[in-house]
Amino acid sequence: MFQHKISRYLLIFLALSLSVMSNLYAKNKKPVQVNVWSGHATISNGKIQVRYSSHPLQFEVKNNDKTVFKSTGQAFLAANTGTNHYSLTGTNHLHRLYQGFSSQLIGPNGHTADLQVTMDKQGQIRIKIHSEASGTKGLTIHLFQGSDEHYYGLGDVWHTKHVDLKGSKITLWDSSGTPDECNWVPFYMSTAGYGLFIDNSYRGSINFGKINPHKTTIYFNSSSLSMYLWVGNTMKDILPQYLNLTGYPPIPPKWTFLPQKWRDAGDWKDVFQDVHMMKAHDMPLGAVWLDRPWMRGGYGSDDFIFDKKRYPDPKKRIQQLHNMGVHVIVWGCDFLTKDSKYYKEGKKNHYFVGGFGVHNEGVQNGLQRHIIDFANPAARKWFEGIIKNALKLGVDGIKLDRGQNYPVNVTPPSGRDPKAMHNYHAYLMDKTYAKALQAVRGNDYQFTPRAGWAGTQRWSMKWPGDLKSDFSHDQGLPAVIRAQSDAGLTGFALWGSDIGGYSSKESKEVFLRWLEAGTFSAMMEIPGKGNHKQAPFSWDKQTVQIYKFYAHLRKNLVPYLVDMAQKAHRKGTPIVRPLVWNWPNDPKVNSLDYEYMFGNDLLVAPVVHKGKKTRQVYLPKGRWVDFWNRNRTIQGPKTLIEHVPLWKIPLFIRQGAKYQFKRPKVQLPKN
Repeated sequence: MFQHKISRYLLIFLALSLSVMSNLYAKNKKPVQVNVWSGHATISNGKIQVRYSSHPLQFEVKNNDKTVFKSTGQAFLAANTGTNHYSLTGTNHLHRLYQGFSSQLIGPNGHTADLQVTMDKQGQIRIKIHSEASGTKGLTIHLFQGSDEHYYGLGDVWHTKHVDLKGSKITLWDSSGTPDECNWVPFYMSTAGYGLFIDNSYRGSINFGKINPHKTTIYFNSSSLSMYLWVGNTMKDILPQYLNLTGYPPIPPKWTFLPQKWRDAGDWKDVFQDVHMMKAHDMPLGAVWLDRPWMRGGYGSDDFIFDKKRYPDPKKRIQQLHNMGVHVIVWGCDFLTKDSKYYKEGKKNHYFVGGFGVHNEGVQNGLQRHIIDFANPAARKWFEGIIKNALKLGVDGIKLDRGQNYPVNVTPPSGRDPKAMHNYHAYLMDKTYAKALQAVRGNDYQFTPRAGWAGTQRWSMKWPGDLKSDFSHDQGLPAVIRAQSDAGLTGFALWGSDIGGYSSKESKEVFLRWLEAGTFSAMMEIPGKGNHKQAPFSWDKQTVQIYKFYAHLRKNLVPYLVDMAQKAHRKGTPIVRPLVWNWPNDPKVNSLDYEYMFGNDLLVAPVVHKGKKTRQVYLPKGRWVDFWNRNRTIQGPKTLIEHVPLWKIPLFIRQGAKYQFKRPKVQLPKN
């Protein structure tokens, strides 16, 4: 009886508490107000306001009375039918909706498009456009660009001058090459105070004022566009809103932050040789990667079953590596070849893109590559079972290759438009692998795909693919630093490249400068390929000693990295972030492409040019402590000229940092 009374009083207390909380929430969240009158419409939640005018056609978004997003003149929208490109400058049928409005846009010759704009209580603005014109090939949106406006995001961005995308034109279309361009994300943030996600996987391009410095032009090969718009005072306010929609980065297990090593080809003898060499030199090692060909089959890509000649008795060998504290990651792809034992089943059930005989990368070793139709749920489930063949033996993770060459000249059995699937294929591929890993491994796995799209950051520790082993702006180390920064501002907080690149003839200088930068990425791994299969032992004793120092420094950073990964998981905060993230009001940082914050407290300035003996470093506002000389404190903002011998990367600690960032007790060269 007494317990029942307590339960009854507890329920009453909880009900009253919920009522009070609900009332407080209602007071803090103002309802969305919509007004439509005489060719005008507004949507407002008290802080954010959308304004629409039909004569002339104008679209504008304000945040606390500050304009953050607006159309350019009368040409907010244009359509392309293949033969004609026309602007939709008039409007008709303006109607009020729940939390928004709809309107019909009018162009020449009776061409029309439907526009719908809504805003929820949280301030998320949804814009939907659909062209009614027969044969519409694409839609273009024109936005005003301010002279002091800067842009960041779009995933792994290559071939731009700066991390800041202002003045660049970016084409969002997966393609092979060096580098492989296959992680385009149609989301960017503007320093004017907005973030825009175009939820469309067709071929697109965004011109951030390359032709007209006062105009940002967005074009997609689609007759419909669905967009999400968020506003905020800084990127710290905007990025979490995007991730609320697409997903936050995971918290990978602690071991994934230790140094890792992979070989392009080999056998168990090579793998254990790498491990024993690292152990003999007291070098921390968290994982080894078994690259292609580790599986059986003519292309070494079939069935997730170990090749008996190169990798016999895999379960026993994997356990031996585990006993040494080393995890095992294996290569994967998005196709099977005809010598797969699952090929006939896949062909019979129409699980391959385009059906039997269709491939996208030609014939190699006499075998066609049959891409899985991941848009088919049954094909995904079937392929998950194939992936588990290796996972059940104790494999700890997947390095997922390919994904960027989905063919557009076929109609897949799933019926999806191949022009939309070309970019989106990577999303479904990554999702399939992630589900298989989670089913067998829980949360204790590493998933490292090459290709991605909006949302794949929720599963993966990103790897950008093959890069040149040099200092070239678009294909080497400098490109990695820029791509890593923009990817971080698109939600990919967990990102790391092949240290030294993928070429077989990298120099000692390239390897060491890349090593220094790679130590301060979310993933640190070195390849073994061509002339340098034994890396880091492929050069000289000095290289070995420098690598040992940075491997131990990386080990010391693991608790810090775990902390930063947890922040990324909770708030979306990038681990690698350009200085504009922390100092948005400092105009000097917009053009600093090769300096970044590594977490909250480390400023990193990699050396990205050949033969450099000094490096200019800009320290923004605040007090900084030199990592290499703890008695040296600098008050920012200040520009320094730092001496950078081959073993040294400029590195500064924010004064008052939580972590001590201990220097390893490993001897470095004197000069």
